[in-house]
Amino acid sequence: MSDQSNGLAGPDCPQWCRAQHGDEIHPDDRRHESEIVVVPVAENARTSARAGDGAAHRRPDSAEVFLVIHQQLGEPDVWVGLGVDGRGMDLSLESAKRVHQALEDLLSITRCQGE
Repeated sequence: MSDQSNGLAGPDCPQWCRAQHGDEIHPDDRRHESEIVVVPVAENARTSARAGDGAAHRRPDSAEVFLVIHQQLGEPDVWVGLGVDGRGMDLSLESAKRVHQALEDLLSITRCQGE
């Protein structure tokens, strides 16, 4: 991961960085990036078919959530990227921690109800 010609040496990378840094990457696109974590999920998908009463049908469907930590070179902020079906968002570390805590809180409710 060391490449002195672009000013980035392996020891300068965060411990979580798995990106390949090289001169072939445009300077604006150079960033530290973790391994991408793929999480298989079941989502409650709406189908195009309508029930007899006009209500939309819903059915479980499989999907994948992609998670990655990244940081643009030369910038102090570290982000958690979250992507589903071509849509995504980047959360600050603090925001990701709040989402994590909120999920824990919600899941604890289901544990209290016997799942």
